[in-house]
Amino acid sequence: MVDRFTDDIKKTIDFYYAHFPNAHRITHLTLCGGVTKMNGLGEILSAKLGIETVAGHPLKNVSPALLKKPDMDSLEFDRDRPRSASG
Repeated sequence: MVDRFTDDIKKTIDFYYAHFPNAHRITHLTLCGGVTKMNGLGEILSAKLGIETVAGHPLKNVSPALLKKPDMDSLEFDRDRPRSASG
């Protein structure tokens, strides 16, 4: 599974370089989500691809206030209004 994943990433990088030859070189891969919990995956990818891997923090710059779940009781819904295709 890791070999196929690595091959897919390599193909994507090769495609990028082939179609954007003047673009900046890829200096690192940012891993997010469940793959960050796979022990050793970052090191394996780094070794096979020759590119540094780092764990991403997608919510790093999001205000904690924006991460709170809304109070569902305070939301108002117009349940009786017919809905059109545009909302």
